[in-house]
This record gives sequence, structure tokens and C-alpha cells, in this order.
Amino acid sequence: MSIEPPENPIELSYPESPFVDEVLTPQTLLLVGFCEQRFRDRRLALVDELANTRLRCQEGQAPGFLAETEAIRNGQWSASPPPADFETRRAEIVTTLNPNALVNGLASGADSCVVDMRDSVKTDSSVLLRGQTRLRQAASGTLAYQTPLGTVVIGDQPSSLIVRPRLLTDVEPCVAHEGHKISGGIFDVIVFASQSARPLIDAGKTPCLELSPSSYSEAQLWLEILESTETLVRIPRGSLRVSVCFESLNSILQADEILHVFRERAIGLAHGTWRYVQDFLESFPYDARLVHPDRDRVWGLEYNLFASRYLVQVAHKRGTLALATCGHHDSNESSGLRVAGEKLVHEIASDIAEGFDGKRVVCARLVPVVLRSFDTAGITTNQRGSFPYTEGISADQLVQLRPKPITEAGLRMVIRIGLAQLASWTGGRSMMPVDNFLENRSSAAVARLLLHQWIRHPNGILSDGVEITRPYVREIFAEEMRRLSGNEESLGCSDEDLLTAVRILAHSLAEDAVTDISLGQPEPTESSEPQA
Repeated sequence: MSIEPPENPIELSYPESPFVDEVLTPQTLLLVGFCEQRFRDRRLALVDELANTRLRCQEGQAPGFLAETEAIRNGQWSASPPPADFETRRAEIVTTLNPNALVNGLASGADSCVVDMRDSVKTDSSVLLRGQTRLRQAASGTLAYQTPLGTVVIGDQPSSLIVRPRLLTDVEPCVAHEGHKISGGIFDVIVFASQSARPLIDAGKTPCLELSPSSYSEAQLWLEILESTETLVRIPRGSLRVSVCFESLNSILQADEILHVFRERAIGLAHGTWRYVQDFLESFPYDARLVHPDRDRVWGLEYNLFASRYLVQVAHKRGTLALATCGHHDSNESSGLRVAGEKLVHEIASDIAEGFDGKRVVCARLVPVVLRSFDTAGITTNQRGSFPYTEGISADQLVQLRPKPITEAGLRMVIRIGLAQLASWTGGRSMMPVDNFLENRSSAAVARLLLHQWIRHPNGILSDGVEITRPYVREIFAEEMRRLSGNEESLGCSDEDLLTAVRILAHSLAEDAVTDISLGQPEPTESSEPQA
């Protein structure tokens, strides 16, 4: 592939930082400009495709399996075996680009470590570039951070590294080309491959990305981007392996097709935790048949169970791994951590029974709990030969939801979480523990979307018969704000931030558009990131 320099130069608007020049070398910018120019039209068409899919769902037209790809679903084909460093993914930790969290995650004893570039830090400065430098250091084994007691290093046997870039449809706000903000996903992948792929390969390890294509067509576009990236950064074809995370109903319906695209690169399939529920709520906000119960019951809902079972079926039929939903249990206190561990053990028992090969957590101290649970169940590598649910799954089952009660405790919980996360975000933290559970943008968005749904539907009634109305919710706002007030140390926010959160959440509930639920959130600063 010959690289023709883009007709117009890349435009940067980062704040001054040594990391900008260190990471964005002229060669890297040339590659970014080349790929952006080559794939821009298809990427923008993808944005329209996703919007149209969402609109059809909101109008009551649930998606189904693709008729034109039936031959792929019924075909006899298999994914390539995973490389040696990803043969086992029983315990997997999800962490951030914060140096403390990244080192602790890689040194946690987990089989693999997913580094999230999408939610963990702000995206309008050089913070992500600084994170790319840390990924390069992690790839070469030199990453460390300082504490009052000394230097903390990764160790001799770090977890295998998986990098989760931004989506193709996300934008990188500080980089533009020909008047267009470029794709954050393309940018992250090219910079990672330029910085870290060669050090990983030279160390006998596999550079791996976790991608979340929403459709078969998006997966095909991603494959072309990966192939181009490998050629441009001069690493062997097929070097970039892929873990696929399913975060929407549409992607689950096309799971076989998406895996077929990545069949030579795949190291497994993962269920997208809170993003899956968030997508479902945003896709069907007005359907009275799909009013959800309390948030702590969403993983037991029918559509979620069938999505999990279908994912396991596809993964094991094609010879790859299936990763269960991420356990967000966490606590800064020993008693809270014990409770979190007990809940996690029950979750893992259910996941193992469903046939999953591994479990994700966000707390490094809970990695031993995951490993012990799989050891106790006698699973030393994976369950690829396991098909505990062998019946075919229909498209209707993937949108099935039987009515379940909404309780006052559940209502208070979503209000408390919504306020706490918005206030913490305002105060500079993207994640924080609430009730021994690590809330992030997606889990908190689900809380706010549930509140949005309950207020708008006649079925938004508590189990004791009380109707969920705006005046009633405003009363609980005030009560829950008083509960949260004064917890600046744990939440990382002030009472003024809580007042801001009340205004944001109240504004979003006053609007009709579901997307307004996320408006008004400022970006957090990197220094506030919690340790994994």
C-alpha cells in the first residue's frame, strides 16, 4: 500500500504539552490523515445508519436477524485459535489509563487487563496521549508509579493487555482534517499501533484491541482499518487481534456475522454490561411493554438472559471464548469489600452455569475471588465444549421483558446514583463507589434512563401503588441530596456540585428527548481517577 500524503495537513488544537510532540510524530500524523481521508465517507455513512436503526426501534420496529447473511449463520466455519497469551481469560480486570490503576490492573494476577480509553479520562486535552505513552511503557514492561513507600511496578508476569479504543462514531475533538473532527476510534488505534504494537510483538506478546461494532457493516469497516493500520505501521498482517464486545441489540442479532468478519483475529466475545441495557432503554423509551423494574434486577431480565445465551452459543459454536458481564462490585472498606465479594461469587456461579469462560471485574482485590470461583467449579481453562442452553433463540426473545415491580427503594437508588455520578463528574471524577458498587458513565446513565422512563409511562407505578410523578420525584431529590451532602471525600464533589447535579437531572427529566438525559456533563480531570 502506497501512502499518499493527505492533501491538507492535520490540524491540532491540544493545550501545550510535551506529550503532544512525543506521541504525534510527523509520521503518525501522516498515517492518521491517510486513514481519516480514506475511510471518512464510510464512517459518516455509518453514523446515519446507526441513527436510522435507533429511530426505527423508537417507532416500534424491532430489528431482526439479517436475511442476506443467513448463509454465514448456518455455515460451518470456525474462528482461529487464540494466541498463547489469550488462551485463558477466566479473570479479566477492566481499568483506566491512570498510572496507578493501570499498574495495579496489570499486576493484579488477572489473566488479562482491559484498558478503557472511552470513559476513563477526559477527551479534549492531551490526557489520552499521555495514556498512550503509558501503554507503550506497559508494552515494554517499564511502567511504574511512585508512592510514599516506594516505586510500584507491573512485575514479571503482567496480565495480557487489551486496549479498548473509542468508537468509530466518536470524535477526537482536538484533531481535525479538512474541517472535520476525525474519528476517535481510528485515532486511538493508529496511535496505539504506532506506539505499542512493535514492543509487544518483540516481547512475544499479542497486541489486542477490544472493538464494539454495532453491525456487520461496521465490523467490515473496522477490519479494513486494521489491515491498513498493520500495513502503515509495518507489522505483520493479522498482528492486531480482536476481542469483540457486544453493546447493543443490533450487534447481538448480528453476532455470528461480526465474528465471521474477525474470525482470523478473534480472541473472544464479551457481553457489554451496562452499555447493553443503556442501548436497550434508548432504543425503546416509549414502549409501555418494556418498562423496566429496579436497576439491580436488570441483569435477570429476559432480554438480557437470552442475549447472554446467544452470545455463548455463537462463541462456543465457532470455537472462541465468551466473557460474562462485568462485575462492578467495589469498596474502599474491608466490610464493604467482603459484601462485594459475596455478591460476586453468586454472579460468577450463575455465569458459569450459563457456559461463560470468564468474568470481568473492576476491582483488583476481587481478582482472586474470580479465580477461586472458577477453580472451585473445576474450570482451569475454558468451557468451549459447553452448551448449557441448546435451544434456538429468536429475535422476539431478545426484546422480551415480563413486568416486574418497581419499589420505592429502587426509585431512591436510581435518583441517588444519578445525582452522585453527575456530581462526581462535575467535581472531576468519572467513576466512584456507591453502595459497594463502582458507578461509571454507563451504569449511571441506566439509572437516569430508568427514572426518565418511569416518569413518562402509565406503568411507572411503585409496588405499593404510588404513581411516579415529577412532584414525587422532586421530594426524593431533596431527601437523597441531604443523604449525599457532606460526602465530599468519597464522592469527590462538593455540595455545590450536588446542586449542579440536581439542576442537570431535573432539566433532563423536563425534556422529552431521551438523549437529553446525558446533557450538561463536564469532562473529568485525569488526576481524579480512582485506583483499580
